[in-house]
Amino acid sequence: MAAALVAVCVDPRINHEVIRIQVRQRLERSGIRAERIYILNDVGGNPGSNFHNTIQLLSRMSDPIVFCVVLHHTDCLSAQSGLRSDLAVAAQKVAAELSAANVHAPVLTGQILTENNELQWSDEPVWHYVPSPSVRGSRGRDVDESWDWRGLWQGLHRCKGFDVGLNSAPAA
Repeated sequence: MAAALVAVCVDPRINHEVIRIQVRQRLERSGIRAERIYILNDVGGNPGSNFHNTIQLLSRMSDPIVFCVVLHHTDCLSAQSGLRSDLAVAAQKVAAELSAANVHAPVLTGQILTENNELQWSDEPVWHYVPSPSVRGSRGRDVDESWDWRGLWQGLHRCKGFDVGLNSAPAA
C-alpha cells in the first residue's frame, strides 16, 4: 500500500487526525494516491530514528513511499530551546534519507498553526479573509447594523412562491 510520511513535533497540542485530514486533502489536490498516512514524531519535527525506521519498515513490507512532508509549528517549545532544525535543513535530511533508501518521492514543507492545527503549505498561498469595504444601507448606516431580519425572511418566502406571512402556506 502506498504511503505518505509526515514528520511533526512531539508537542501534544498537535492533533494528528486534523493533520492527517489536511495531508489527505493535499494528496488529492496533487493527484497522489496514498492508502496510509504515517504521522511520525520527533523533537521539533526533525526527522530522526522514527523516520529512518519507518522507511526501513515500509521497504521490508514493499510499500512504496509516494509523498513526504516536514511540518514545523508555531509556538514550538523545541525551537525555543534551540533543538529544532531549520525547515529547509530538515527537508534536505528527509530527501537524503529517501535517496539512501532508493525512494523517489516529493518532499514538501509546511507550518502548523498550533492554536487551531491549521496546516499552511510552504508552496501554496496562505488565504486570509479580508472583509469588503462597508456598504451603506438605505438609512445611512452600515448594512450589518440595519438588518431587517423579518423583511429578509419575507423576501425569501416571496422568492420561493410563499405568501408574505411567516406562517402561511405556499401560494397557489
